[in-house]
Amino acid sequence: MFDQLRGEVVRVDTATGSKAVIAKLAPGLDNLAFDSRDRLFVSSNHDGFVAEVKRDGDVRMISGGGMVARGGIAVLPRGHDRESVFVADVFSLRELDGRNRLLRESILLVSCKLCTCSARHLLVE
Repeated sequence: MFDQLRGEVVRVDTATGSKAVIAKLAPGLDNLAFDSRDRLFVSSNHDGFVAEVKRDGDVRMISGGGMVARGGIAVLPRGHDRESVFVADVFSLRELDGRNRLLRESILLVSCKLCTCSARHLLVE
């Protein structure tokens, strides 16, 4: 779990309830996701970054910022023995490879209208 106001990533022992801060980032953390190898990815509402938080507390930036109002983060399988980190925000969906590289970005040019989608998408590879 994380403390959004303090920017702390916290490990919770579910058996004892004890908590330990494992990493400290800028305040504003808003989403988290684990991949199949238990790597933790977090995003920031304030700065727009995506980072990997390693087990030892080291933090590695995946995307340095620039996203507006993330709507979620997920890690999904992409082919043989590969996974991608997907981050949605108000205007785009970004696919990152988990190694500081943007694979593709779909930018919403015209807003959707619920079930009658009239959106056009631009795919940047």
